[in-house]
Amino acid sequence: MHNTVSNTATLTFEYGSANGSKIGYASSNVASTFFYEAISVNKISLGDSYYLNENITYIITIKNNSSSEVTGLKIKDNLGEYNPNKYKSGLNFIPLEYIGPSYIYLNGIFTGEISPAIEDGKLIFDIESLSSGSVLNIMYKVSVNDKALLKIGSKIKNTLQVFSDNTVDPVESSDFIKVAEKASVKIIKHMCPGTIV
Repeated sequence: MHNTVSNTATLTFEYGSANGSKIGYASSNVASTFFYEAISVNKISLGDSYYLNENITYIITIKNNSSSEVTGLKIKDNLGEYNPNKYKSGLNFIPLEYIGPSYIYLNGIFTGEISPAIEDGKLIFDIESLSSGSVLNIMYKVSVNDKALLKIGSKIKNTLQVFSDNTVDPVESSDFIKVAEKASVKIIKHMCPGTIV
């Protein structure tokens, strides 16, 4: 993610004789450049909908935009945590459950598995360093549990934060998936008596 930095110069001047002077104005063109953060973060889900007990695959992408190595990367993923009642603080539900293992890729090449810590309902991945220009991907699965909202129009917002020794504030990325518009029907049939003569 980047921000645009723009700059314009403005000049005010006086011209003419002492008896009939006037004030003039001139503006320069707009000079623009882009300001890139040391790291950029993106998160996507494979699939755009969910339902109870279904699995969802997420992919985290982190790129080092700086000219030096980024160290001490800590990735925190909230697993869709939400509060159904905005008037009661602390009443938080977590609709996604982690399914291990997670897979890690560096510049598109699979490098192995990684196991996150799970603290307060959040996945925490620790990465020692990421060299300049490198792209890191982490792929993992979650299961939708009974805390997920299933009413039509409901969504799961999954947010992660990335901290590092090279950044002051965490870099965030979120992904939204909507509930699938389908019914879940189960039929159970019993026979009594169980034996017929």
